[in-house]
Amino acid sequence: MMKRTIIFLLVIFALTACGTGSQSDEIIPPAGVSDDAVESNLADAKQVITFAVNSFEQGLYEGRIEGFEKNNPNMRLEIVTVEEILGSSIFDASQLTAEQAIKLAKSADVLALAPNQLMIDQELVLNLAPLMDGDNQVSADDFLPGILEQHQQNGGTWALPTSATYALMFYNKTMFDAAGVAYPENGWSWSDFLSKAKALTKTDGSQWGFSSGFIPPSWMIEAYAQTPIYDTSVQPAKINLNDPKVVEAVKWYAELTSLHQVSQSFADFGEGGVSFEDPAEISAMWMATSDSLGFFSGDVENVGAVSFPIANEDDLSSPIGSVFAGGSAFSISAGSNKVDGAWRWIKFLSQQDSQESELLGVTALPARRAAAEADGVLERFGNAADAIRFALDHAFVPTQPPGDVDLSFLASQVADDGQNAEQVLDEAQATAEAALKKQVEDQDSATPVPEFTVAEPPSEQVEEGQTVINFIVMNGDTTPFKQAAEQFQKANPSIVVKVKEPNYFSSSGFSLESIAEEADCMLAPSEFVSEFNLNSVLAIQPFIDADPEISVDDFYPAALESFNNEGQLMGVPSEILMKVLGYDKAKFDAAGLPYPQLGWTMDEFLQTAVALTDGNNDRTKTYGFVPSDSEIKDILLMMSRHGAQFVDDTTNPETLTFTHPDTISAMRWYTNLSTEHGAKPKPQVWDGFAFVDTIGLKLNGQAAMWAEGGSMGVIMIDASGGAPEDPDAGKEIGYAPYPTGKGGSVFDSTNGLFISANSENRQACWEWIKHVVTSPSLVADGSPAHIPTATSAEYAQIAGADKADLFIKILAGSEEASEQDLYFNGGGWISLTSFLLEKAHTAIVVDGVSVEDALQEAQIKADNLRACVVEKDAFDDGQAQFECFSTVDPSFQNFGLGG
Repeated sequence: MMKRTIIFLLVIFALTACGTGSQSDEIIPPAGVSDDAVESNLADAKQVITFAVNSFEQGLYEGRIEGFEKNNPNMRLEIVTVEEILGSSIFDASQLTAEQAIKLAKSADVLALAPNQLMIDQELVLNLAPLMDGDNQVSADDFLPGILEQHQQNGGTWALPTSATYALMFYNKTMFDAAGVAYPENGWSWSDFLSKAKALTKTDGSQWGFSSGFIPPSWMIEAYAQTPIYDTSVQPAKINLNDPKVVEAVKWYAELTSLHQVSQSFADFGEGGVSFEDPAEISAMWMATSDSLGFFSGDVENVGAVSFPIANEDDLSSPIGSVFAGGSAFSISAGSNKVDGAWRWIKFLSQQDSQESELLGVTALPARRAAAEADGVLERFGNAADAIRFALDHAFVPTQPPGDVDLSFLASQVADDGQNAEQVLDEAQATAEAALKKQVEDQDSATPVPEFTVAEPPSEQVEEGQTVINFIVMNGDTTPFKQAAEQFQKANPSIVVKVKEPNYFSSSGFSLESIAEEADCMLAPSEFVSEFNLNSVLAIQPFIDADPEISVDDFYPAALESFNNEGQLMGVPSEILMKVLGYDKAKFDAAGLPYPQLGWTMDEFLQTAVALTDGNNDRTKTYGFVPSDSEIKDILLMMSRHGAQFVDDTTNPETLTFTHPDTISAMRWYTNLSTEHGAKPKPQVWDGFAFVDTIGLKLNGQAAMWAEGGSMGVIMIDASGGAPEDPDAGKEIGYAPYPTGKGGSVFDSTNGLFISANSENRQACWEWIKHVVTSPSLVADGSPAHIPTATSAEYAQIAGADKADLFIKILAGSEEASEQDLYFNGGGWISLTSFLLEKAHTAIVVDGVSVEDALQEAQIKADNLRACVVEKDAFDDGQAQFECFSTVDPSFQNFGLGG
C-alpha cells in the first residue's frame, strides 16, 4: 500500500495574534519532601541535568524548569535539542536507528520519549522500577489505569508517563437529530452501536454510520474480542491472532463494511486503516483519542463523545492512546551519573498537570491520579468528561504483535476480497510467530552497549568583557544557527550568541512584538512585519549607512521592499523563499515535451499541464500539476499572474475586490485546472481545512509538475509519527520558474533579521546579522537575499548548481515585493481574508459552487470583516481582528484560530 501521511497544520498568520497554548504557572512541589531532605540528598555542588527534547517543544518546559530549580536550588536543568544531537526531530522512539539511539542516550541524562525495544535490549536506558521501589512518593497505584503498564516489560519500568489519553467514540449530533436517533450513552452495547450505525447510514454513500477515523481498527477489534492480540503478561509471550474470539471480532469488524455497509470500503482508507478524510464530515460516529477534542473545537457543540461499547459490565473496552506532542513519557539514560537528579526531574514532571498545546489541538489528561482528579481538570474536556470517566474504569492497553501485522489489511481481505477469516488469520498468526521467534533470538543475542557516560554540557560561563545576545529563530531549524554562532564567536570572541526558538506555547502569543521582548535580535518571515508591531524593532537603515562593509545595493531590490517602511529599512532580508516548479523529466520525455524554460507563458503552462495529465482514476492518474499541500500560496500566485485584483488601495482602509471581473476570471482559470481539465487534483477537506496530499501523489508517481519550495505552513509526518519517504528518490528532477503573466511576484516570501528596540546590545546584534546574511549554509529553503552570497560557488554547491542558477535568473531584475506582501500589504486583517479566498476555491472545485457565487460570499465576509475592524478600530489589535473574523466566519475557529 502507498504510505499515507497525516498533516498537522501550522497556520503561520494565526500565531501572530493569538496565544498558542496554555501552560499552568502553578508548580506542585513534590509532596512530603522538606527543604532539608532535598539538601541532604544532593551534593553541595550544583548539578547540571541535561534534558533532550524536540526543539519546538522547549517552551513547554520553561515554567516547569523554573519551578523545579526553585525547589531544588542546587540543581540546574539544561535543554539539549534532539535536532542538535541527531539532525532531525523525533516524535517516537520507533523511528530511531541503533546508531541514533546510542547517540541520543550518550547526549542527555533525561530523554523526552519512551524507549523502543532496541534501547531496552541494548541497555541504553535505566530500569526505573528500583527507583520507584525506593521512593515513597511514587507507586504504580499513583497512575491512571493502564498508563504505567504501557512502559513496563520484562519485569522493568522503562519510562515514567506524564500524560494520558483514551480512545473514545465521537458522534455528530446533527446527523443523529436528523435521523431521529438517540445519542449513545456510556455503557452502551455493541448491538446498540450497530443499530445506530445502520440507522445513520445513507444508501447514496453521502453519509456513513461509522468511520475508523485516525484510530487503527485493531483497537476496536481487540475491544470487541476482549482478548489481547499480543499477550505479554505471560511468558513466553503469546500471539492470539487465530484465537476464536479474535477471529469472531475480525469477522464482525469486516461485516461493518461487507454485510451491513455502515462504513466505507477498506479500499478508501490508507495504510493501517486510517481514514484520510475528516470523519466528522462523512460519518455519524468515528473513533478518536480524547486529546483530539481540540480538532473539533470549532464545532464542539455539535460533537458528542461516548465510551467504546461493552458486552459486559466489567469489560475492558477503552483503548489507551498516546499523545502526539509535549513529552508523554520520560526515560533516563543508562549513562547518566546524575541518576538521583534525573529521577527527581521526571518525578517532578509527572506530578504536574498535563502539558497542553492548543497549537496542535492537543489536550492531554495528567497521568498521575492526583493531578487528573484535581478540580477542573476533567471539566476542560467539556461533554467528553463523562466518557473519559467511564473509560478510566474500562481501560486496556491495545497491543501490536511482531511482524508488522496490519489488521486493517486482514479485515479488508475478509470484507472486500471475500477471503476466509480463519485462513487469513492463521497465515497472519504464522507470520507473527516467526517474527516473535526472531525478536526473541535478537534479544537473546543483543549485545549491551559498552558502559558509557553522558557527555557533560559545555560551560555557559561568560567571561569578563563578553557581550551576550539572545537570538531567536522564529521559523526554521536552530541547529545551523548554533553552529554558525560557534564560528562567529571564534572570529568575535567578545560576543556570545545564544540561539533559541520562541516559546510556541506561551500565553503571551507569538508575534514579532512578543518575541522582541525576549530577544536582542531575531529571524522572522516578512509576513510578521506590519504597522502595529514595527515599534518593537529598530530601523536597520542607520546600521547599514554607517557600515562600509555592506550596502543596500548588495541585496535583491524585491527582497528589500518587503522590509521597507516609509523609506526606512526595518529589517535585513536574509533568505528569499523561492516558489518554483519541480518536474519529472521522465514524464516530459515520455510525452515528447520540451522542459519548461524561464519566461514561459500561462498558456504554455496550461497546455503542458493538460498534455502531461494521464488517466481517469483519481487514485492512479498522473496530474500535470500538483500544488502545495496548503494551496493558498498557489492560488494567490497563479491568480496574480492571470491579472487578479485582490485589494483596492485607493480606499481608506483598503477594500477587498474578490468580485472584480479580473479576479473572477483568474479564479475561473485556476479552478478549471481541476474542474475542466482534470490536470490538478481536487483538495481533500478535513474539518474545514482543504489540503492536497502532495507528498503522497509524488511518492505514487502521480505528479508530472509540482509546487516546490516556499513556506508551506505544514508539518508532514507519516502515520507512525516519522518523516515521510523522499518523494523524489529514483527520479531525475528538473526545476523551472512559474509561468509569467500579467502580474505577480517571482518569489513566495522573505525571511529577515531584526534588532529589538529593547536590546542593549545593538551593535553586537548588527555584527551577528552581517555574519548571518553572508553565510550560505544558513539558507534552508531558498536563495540568499545577499547577492554576493547568492552568486557564490559555496552556495551553488549547497543548493545544487542548476537550482542556484535558476534562482539567480528568476531574481535578476525583479523589483516587486513577495507574493504574500502583494496581498498582505494592508496589514494583519487583510491577511486573514486569504482564508476566505481558499474557501471559495474549495467550494468551486469540491462542492460545485459557481465561481461568481463563491467569490460573492467571500466578498460579503471580507466586507463584514472590514466593517468590524473599522468599528472596533482594530487596525493595530491582532486579537480584536481575530475576534472579528471569528464572528464573520465561525468556521475559522475550526483551525484553532479564534484567539
